[in-house]
Amino acid sequence: MKKLIIRGIALTVLLACLIWEACKRSNSPGTDTPPTPSPDLIVPRTIFTVDGGGFQNQTFTIHGVGYDNCTLYTGPWTSIVNIHDTISSQTTKNLFYMNFDGMSTGAQNIGDLLPGHSTTDIYFNLSLRDKFGNPHVLVFKDPTTTPGTITVTRYGNVGDTVEAKFSGILEDGNGQLVHITNGSFAVVRTADVN
Repeated sequence: MKKLIIRGIALTVLLACLIWEACKRSNSPGTDTPPTPSPDLIVPRTIFTVDGGGFQNQTFTIHGVGYDNCTLYTGPWTSIVNIHDTISSQTTKNLFYMNFDGMSTGAQNIGDLLPGHSTTDIYFNLSLRDKFGNPHVLVFKDPTTTPGTITVTRYGNVGDTVEAKFSGILEDGNGQLVHITNGSFAVVRTADVN
């Protein structure tokens, strides 16, 4: 009986050593393909939830990968983010567009004027396809009917990321109010345009 217990312990130790060695090898650089990153880590990307106007608490994740699907314009008073995914090189599936007071972190109200501008607002718009493939354009109208906030949480140097959280109410083509919640985006900052 003692021999069986000793063999069992020896087998367990041997198995643990084999697992340990296998784990060490899989973490060695250059030996395996890296794991697929979480959608939250892929940049550029935006994630948000839509409720109303044909959507029922539907979460969208848009990755601007391929076909030059992400732009970030940064200038002295404004930053513009444009992230979209495509069905083909000519057809956009979903689009996220945001204009905000650029070059620093902090909270901003949808509808506020950009510094140095008399007509350009802080806002975001969406163009989304529903589960049937029908396009829906959701737009900012004015701060009283379609309010919201943008909080820039990170404004890195060129080559680093610009990240923000956002929420608000947009209006669809039929005049219905659509709630956008749990929004966030991350894009790589490019050289500023003056």
